[in-house]
Formats: sequence, structure tokens, C-alpha cells
Amino acid sequence: TYVVQFAESADHPHVHVHVIARQAGHPDELRGPRVFGALGVPENQRVPEAEMNRIATKVGAALSAAAL
Repeated sequence: TYVVQFAESADHPHVHVHVIARQAGHPDELRGPRVFGALGVPENQRVPEAEMNRIATKVGAALSAAAL
């Protein structure tokens, strides 16, 4: 699993954190920082947007609770 964080743009004063699963058999040429090249997942294999939003809400709540 890769965890990538971006927070360098003055136009976007917030943090982006990407959690990217690396599957068994992940091609060597798409490892490390090249993992973003593997994100062209066919639509029928993608996590539905509603599920992504549910996960993001849970992660946000956990981070908020941890900050207290």
C-alpha cells in the first residue's frame, strides 16, 4: 500500500492524502512514484463514488478524533 501526501500549492491550501493499494503482481514499471500510472482502472472495477465518500468521511472522523 502506498500513502502519498501533497500540500504544496498556494492555490489549494489543504492537504491531499492518497492511499493506493498495490495488488499482488503489480508491474515493476508501475511501482513507487509511478504507481499513479496504474490508476486507469476500468469503471466496472472501481470503488463506487458513494463508497469512496463513505470511506473519506470515516477517515476524516478518525483523524479529527485523533487530533483531540
